[in-house]
Amino acid sequence: MKRCFNRGVVSCAVAWAVLTGMTVHASDRDPTITSAIPNLAARTLTVTGSGFDGRKPLHVLLNGLALTALSESPTELVIPLPQTVLDNPGTFLLVVGRGREHRGRDDDFAEFDVTIGAVGPQGPAGPRGATGATGPMGSTGPTGATGPAGAAGATGGRGATGPAGPAGATGATGATGATGATGATGATGPSGPSDVSAAIYFGDGSRFDGNAAILVARTAPGTYNITVPAGTCGLSNCVPTLQPILSSTPATIVALVYPGDSSFTMTVSFGADTIFAIHLMPAR
Repeated sequence: MKRCFNRGVVSCAVAWAVLTGMTVHASDRDPTITSAIPNLAARTLTVTGSGFDGRKPLHVLLNGLALTALSESPTELVIPLPQTVLDNPGTFLLVVGRGREHRGRDDDFAEFDVTIGAVGPQGPAGPRGATGATGPMGSTGPTGATGPAGAAGATGGRGATGPAGPAGATGATGATGATGATGATGATGPSGPSDVSAAIYFGDGSRFDGNAAILVARTAPGTYNITVPAGTCGLSNCVPTLQPILSSTPATIVALVYPGDSSFTMTVSFGADTIFAIHLMPAR
């Protein structure tokens, strides 16, 4: 297929047409061409793109021939196909510009190669181009579905014994058990110490009955000095016990002296004159 660059009258025999390429102007506000589809029955060429509504007038050149658009919009032009183009199949240069005639095609224009006529066989594939630069990494895709559970692994070896845990809280007290059987009677213990001497005295200190060796003298109301001679309890010191009679007030020992010869002297007080008894036991 030949390309026609004739700017004069060209006659082409037309079967059908396809577009093959495009060169774009320098400014985003200038026209651009994305396709040019001929309609051979209607003898028109429909051009799609953008920027066709800029500065006026709009100029269209096909193979160097100035053409007037049959209809135009910002994104589409319909132009007539000249008879000279229809009579001569080939590839023709389409130029769309605005503001000037653009026969020199110096600015504010778009170019596009339009093939009209039968298309020859496809040529051989060209050599493989160089590998382009690696593009930027895409965003992370969504998480895939969870896969099926794998087979159970073999049982691992027994681990070391862990440290003892803290002691638990004390449990509740259990119910009281049944009373056990009575045990056998134990052997009789040794006899305890017995009184070796005793006497009872009136509140004024006079003796009512008992060992005359125990001397009592009233020194004040309720206070008495008691003297026990040596040997009264044998070789041991005597341990006295005082018991009030007809009274619940206990005796208070004010003083107690042991000279070391088994005798002793003591001072006691009942707080008031009291009938009381004295019991003497040997110290063990």
